[in-house]
Amino acid sequence: MIEEVSNLPDAQIKIPAALADEETVENPLSSDDTTQADTLPHGTIDSDNTITYQLDGETRTQLINDLAAEIQSSIDTILADKEYYPNISDIRVNSDCTEFIISMTADEPNLYEASLMMSFYTVGDRYQIYNGVPAENAKTTVIYINEETGAELARTDSASSR
Repeated sequence: MIEEVSNLPDAQIKIPAALADEETVENPLSSDDTTQADTLPHGTIDSDNTITYQLDGETRTQLINDLAAEIQSSIDTILADKEYYPNISDIRVNSDCTEFIISMTADEPNLYEASLMMSFYTVGDRYQIYNGVPAENAKTTVIYINEETGAELARTDSASSR
């Protein structure tokens, strides 16, 4: 279970553009800011295709806790959706979002179940980066296990997919 964080310090965060929310990026080529949410921090795209955010501690704390709530909501939605995810019986995530364990009732995930790892890579890495882990060190591991036997069916991580 992801723990709620509090009182994080101000920080400059660099995140790969692929992991950033579109609405939080200031595009220097666009002068129309009316579509960007006023409550979200705005970052600028750097020449190395990363986005730099200068976040005060309160905003950073709120972003991380909001992301944790979104992750839990997504997990709840997946577990309730037996049409697309019929073989998933449980999904556990550790407190720092470095590991997601997906319990399966079958030894082979279907296409939708197998593709979850990419989503978990994205949210896990983003959570870690906002929490202060340098982007190049963020690593999210997704483990599929057999619910009945506990046997590991597959293990992948975000660092090997880069």
